[in-house]
Amino acid sequence: MKRRNLLLGGGAIAALGLTAHSITRGRSYEAAAAEIWAPRARQSMGEFDFLVHHATLAANSHNTQPWMFSGGADSVTIHPDFTRATPAVDPDNHHLFASLGAAAENLSLAASAAGRTSDIAFLADQDVVRIDLGATGAATDPLFDAIVERQCTRSIYDGRQVPAEGLDLITQAAQVPGCSLMLITDKPLMEQVLELIVAANTAQIEDPAFVSELKHWLRFNAGQAVSHRGSIQPARAIRACRAGSPTWRSDSSSPRTPRTPNASTRCAPRLDLRCFSPTATTRRTGCRPGAATSVSR
Repeated sequence: MKRRNLLLGGGAIAALGLTAHSITRGRSYEAAAAEIWAPRARQSMGEFDFLVHHATLAANSHNTQPWMFSGGADSVTIHPDFTRATPAVDPDNHHLFASLGAAAENLSLAASAAGRTSDIAFLADQDVVRIDLGATGAATDPLFDAIVERQCTRSIYDGRQVPAEGLDLITQAAQVPGCSLMLITDKPLMEQVLELIVAANTAQIEDPAFVSELKHWLRFNAGQAVSHRGSIQPARAIRACRAGSPTWRSDSSSPRTPRTPNASTRCAPRLDLRCFSPTATTRRTGCRPGAATSVSR
């Protein structure tokens, strides 16, 4: 099959260089994750695979990986995979298209590591993101090395203030056309936002449709996470920070009684809050906050 005819979706197994056999038998979660996140040299794989591999390491809503890739020597197109949409939590697919924007930004950074210039465009008539690849000889963007270092933490913050230069870098990264950034550093205002977050979280977990959708994407042990790939991390990894979320059993068809938020479950933001939002609610602008979020991590 020619590269230009290749179409990858979901876990992008071909781009990651893993076979279905290797990820479903005899693999621990730690080993599978280590292989996926290990730095890759451009010379170790084809250019298309190299670009797509790094694109699939982008942050994405619920880790649903709602994308498919096609392309050739001069461009890569990222298609939305609506079979991996989350209609209860994301009814207008805003998060889905923000995920595509994050993938596009990662792909652009990887293109620089491959010595190619790139230009990202959203094709509204097709609902796809296209990255045109330019001439060779481009310098590697320093942010490329940050792709494999990106991580999420649900640990309690240590209370130290974010340095002013760090906030400045976030602000600069958010200067994307169609995107705005709100930084909240005022402590009383942060507490007000926290109250809204807890209220919203409580409303969600009382919504049967949301609970059903969340359970669909949760993996309750490492084996499920390895075999399903696109999913929320194993349930044991999300215990550290949840505000009044219910505890589920993998063999139960309904959630247990939700716990009431208290001082230990209210994981309050103690440093700063940042909110990326589009200046208009279209799929085109939905991609832009995703790109800004990707480069700010």
